[in-house]
Amino acid sequence: MDMGINMKMSKKFLAGALIFSACSALSTVAQAANTITFNGIVSDTTCTATIDGGLTAIDMGTTSVADLKAYTYGAAKNFSFSLADCPTTEEGGNSIARVTFGGESDTANSDYFKNQATEEAATGVAVALYDQAGSLMKNNEEGSDVDISSGAATIPFTVKMVKSGAADPTKGIVQTTVTYNVTYY
Repeated sequence: MDMGINMKMSKKFLAGALIFSACSALSTVAQAANTITFNGIVSDTTCTATIDGGLTAIDMGTTSVADLKAYTYGAAKNFSFSLADCPTTEEGGNSIARVTFGGESDTANSDYFKNQATEEAATGVAVALYDQAGSLMKNNEEGSDVDISSGAATIPFTVKMVKSGAADPTKGIVQTTVTYNVTYY
């Protein structure tokens, strides 16, 4: 066997091995840059959440078609969301909570909640939620910080029927189901 050919093949093999090794190192670096670390805390307890002392349904009252056409919004109905029995910061609890409301989005405005009434349903009407500052609580977006460092908090909200879309609203039943989630920080 000719030693010159063997030397050339060894050099090619060595060069190929070095290139492969360098590519593997670059691949490892690229993979490390594309990682995510998730962190969380498991707590002994979270806050007990109730709406107006334990209500599961809120009567929004009656709004006229004329009011919705003229003012876009129906009369406001206030309710309170209470957080109690939260671990205080001295007990290792969190100091901030945020409430998120989520439900089926209205087709004309996804920040509102769709009228889900199935019988005699009003059309062109949705449901809107507002925080104590009068800011719209958009569907599936966290609300503002609430201080729970003392172990409790009461958070006032407002719900309104709202004209939705370009067509005039029609009379009928308005009903929507909204879930809530409390996130602790």
